[in-house]
Amino acid sequence: MKKCPECGLDLPDEVLYCLYCGTRTNISNQVKRTRIVLFLFPIFILLSCLATVYDLGSSDFLEAGFTIAGIACCLYFLGALFLGILKLFFNIKTAPSSFFTASFSSLIIAITTIFAGFSIENLYLKNYFVKLGPIANLKKHFILLLTIYLVLQILESIAISLKDKYTITSSSEDKNNSRSSIITKLYIIIPISFILLTSVAFFFTSHPDKISFLCENLLAISSKDKANQYLDYGLQHYPRDAKLCFLKANILTSSDSFSTEHNSKTESEALKLAQIASDEKPDSPLYKYYLSVQFDINKNSEKAIMYADEAAVLAKDDIFLWQNLGDINQKYSRFTGSISAYRKALTLDPDNPTVLNNLSYTLLTCNKDLLIALELAEKSVKNSPNSVYNRDTLAWAYYKNNQFTNALESINLLYKNRKSISPEIDFHYVAILDSMGLIKNPIEDYDKMLVKPEVATNKNLVLEIVEAKKIAENKLKEKQNGKLEK
Repeated sequence: MKKCPECGLDLPDEVLYCLYCGTRTNISNQVKRTRIVLFLFPIFILLSCLATVYDLGSSDFLEAGFTIAGIACCLYFLGALFLGILKLFFNIKTAPSSFFTASFSSLIIAITTIFAGFSIENLYLKNYFVKLGPIANLKKHFILLLTIYLVLQILESIAISLKDKYTITSSSEDKNNSRSSIITKLYIIIPISFILLTSVAFFFTSHPDKISFLCENLLAISSKDKANQYLDYGLQHYPRDAKLCFLKANILTSSDSFSTEHNSKTESEALKLAQIASDEKPDSPLYKYYLSVQFDINKNSEKAIMYADEAAVLAKDDIFLWQNLGDINQKYSRFTGSISAYRKALTLDPDNPTVLNNLSYTLLTCNKDLLIALELAEKSVKNSPNSVYNRDTLAWAYYKNNQFTNALESINLLYKNRKSISPEIDFHYVAILDSMGLIKNPIEDYDKMLVKPEVATNKNLVLEIVEAKKIAENKLKEKQNGKLEK
């Protein structure tokens, strides 16, 4: 009697394959080597990702390299997982080396899927994707990639299992016939055919689309310098290509130099490129939205709101765009427009905690429908109990509705295990304590807040603090007058 190297069960000496799992009985060393390769290959993936990202000039190659390697390793082991599921639920026979084959093919299919998704999107679905908002665009793109990958990987797992079945159970005559030969080679035919078809589709995509695809991937790994070089080359030849203009504007407004220096020339150049992108694709909510962002950066509130509104109208079912419209209206104290946009967003998603919170806070800021604002804040906290800002809004809603004890109890929870507190929360805390007579000199506290740089740039907050300070001064005068009369 001898033991199966895979499942460990006792077998007759004369059998070449395990009667239970189908493993060859004389390949124990091969099994060990295969398993070692299966679990050591991710190290090669990690080193390859780090080297590639570094070579591409990523500004943070360690973070980008580890992130990409982590995703690649997950996809790699996903192939073995698919095969394992087939073996578990359908009791198929698999050779030990097949798990490495499944993992390696999974990685190849995943990489090819990125190119396939791009090619399909640009050749057949371009008009569809253009009409999606920013978040919807990302979601649909991810669903497309996931669908392609899952279909191919399921087929590949089935092909590998068929190969093992025919290899293990077929007689020598069966193995030599053409049908068996094709079936045992399907696991190679599928990925090679997929790569060839993708290569042909990629070849037929337009040149500017290829440049934008390359730049998007370079930006994903923080290789802005190389992306900038390719974008400059692309814009020299295709100066009005919407995607290239959009990506170039994105680089200009997200670069480190822009965020620190706020160069007016850079701002105007980014705005010009965003305008071209929007003009070239007038039906695109994404480009309208980004043009709104650029006008916001340039402090042009009218056009920022106008294009945010156009983006939301173009994608009426996109909650992100309606929320953005509400946010930008609130930023410029257009509370009527803000409330209207948030209410539209809630018709699309009535339980969205962020929109509930923002609508509640806007109502509180303009002292309108205070009881409704409290209900919205309570619902927001119920749907997202760990959000600091939602709890702050709830505390402020209690304060505005003269429920000072509840307000203090609610805001105290924020200070219990806080890591950092925003100026708004600091102000609300002082105002609530002041309303309950728990601060000796609230006017001094308000004055300290007003001189903080992060407060001075927030117009709405400054107005609220000034109003609270006036109320505190009036209380102090009344108190002093009362003492004089006595």
